[in-house]
Amino acid sequence: MTEADKMRQHLLVDEGTLLDLASSACKEALAFGVNEHAFERLARSVEHRCQDGITVAGRAILTERQRQIESEGWTPAHDDQYGSLELVDAASCYALAPPWLDIWDDEKQAMKKWQPDCPQSWPWALTWWKPRSRRENLIRAGALILAEIERIDRAAAKREEP
Repeated sequence: MTEADKMRQHLLVDEGTLLDLASSACKEALAFGVNEHAFERLARSVEHRCQDGITVAGRAILTERQRQIESEGWTPAHDDQYGSLELVDAASCYALAPPWLDIWDDEKQAMKKWQPDCPQSWPWALTWWKPRSRRENLIRAGALILAEIERIDRAAAKREEP
């Protein structure tokens, strides 16, 4: 086992714990007058990488995919019913959607959310069109692309079975 592997083994903690540890270390070092910029770089590095090397953005896509399965019921078996690019169409709608905006409603004297219109290529019922911020839309798009890749892989594995 290499030294790098030993170090990785010792650092197998969840992302939240790792971020808490890094934050505490930064605060203590700053209290002793350590260069603030060095710790800003460290904090950004920890923030952008998880202990297993997956970026925070990659983890967000995997988490969204898991949420789709567990909370929405979009299981692999459900996804296997698609075959005409529905998952890809939905992903492209989210990827290309402008983000929702908080706008002032003069009539109601309150803030409201402006949501972009549902694209014509949206493959499902209008009630499932739920755009959010640019980042959230891209995470949803990524999770839908992941679901389509997994569907393709399952279909190929079934064709190869004896």
